[in-house]
Amino acid sequence: SSDGSAIITITEGEGPFVIKWPDNQNTLEGINLKRGAYNVLVTDVHDCTVIQPVLVDAPDALQLNVTNKTIPSCNAFCDGQITLAATGGVGNYVYEWNNKTVAAQDQLCAGIYPVIIKDGNGCTLTKDVALEQPAAISLTLVKATLPTCKDGCDGSLEITASGGNSGYQYTWATGGNTNLKSNTCPGEYRAMVTDVKGCTGEGIFTLSNTPPLPLNLGGGVTLCVGQTYTLDAGAQWTS
Repeated sequence: SSDGSAIITITEGEGPFVIKWPDNQNTLEGINLKRGAYNVLVTDVHDCTVIQPVLVDAPDALQLNVTNKTIPSCNAFCDGQITLAATGGVGNYVYEWNNKTVAAQDQLCAGIYPVIIKDGNGCTLTKDVALEQPAAISLTLVKATLPTCKDGCDGSLEITASGGNSGYQYTWATGGNTNLKSNTCPGEYRAMVTDVKGCTGEGIFTLSNTPPLPLNLGGGVTLCVGQTYTLDAGAQWTS
């Protein structure tokens, strides 16, 4: 900021003196100064001139750091945590965010949190802090194997989970605790998955029936006593 000031003292020479700061101020005290070095020109009544270096110091710029961040355990949960720490300025920091004035907060939902920091001089910094969350758990059908015959019960459903925190455990409503449900009849099946942090997801999967195989025995045949005839049911049948 440009609210610094500095005063020079003249110990030699004969007045009156002419003072000239780099920004054309003409008093012993320079005001509205930024941090930096200034060369002040001082001239006495005999036109003797001296250049007086003046250094204007200032606190470091305010900065905001996230020292700890714990995302919510499950998607749409509000058990996250954030701890903030300010640096720079002159200390005595005040944190204003999420309707509170503390550096650390818990029971947080995922989202963007605007944070305002103020130091003891009233200098401020505004910064957004993001809190992420796990993706929602979803179940996807990998493979459906139809029963060998129509209305048979030797089919299977294979599913896989994504999102959450991995470490998945599967449960089928009709029994079974792996992602593969075998010896399955045609129908709908509900599956649930739980991850390592207890987050859950579910889905309903359908195992279709196997279509009936067509059987074409050909036209009518007349046989006499002692004659035989071989029926051809098609290439899909075996003897």
